[in-house]
Amino acid sequence: MPEIQKIYGRRKTEVETVFGQMKDCLGFTRYTVRGLEKVRKQSNLLITAIDRMKLTKIGT
Repeated sequence: MPEIQKIYGRRKTEVETVFGQMKDCLGFTRYTVRGLEKVRKQSNLLITAIDRMKLTKIGT
């Protein structure tokens, strides 16, 4: 059990934060395209937007 708790503890900080930012800050709730290649492109755009938001916070 302790091993599983460690895994879930890491997941909260590493993965779910990004999805929370996508939903809360960008209003993203679902993909608007079909096909793996298009979903990858839309994901890259979202991640770029989040990175830019982080950079503007660091610069101010």
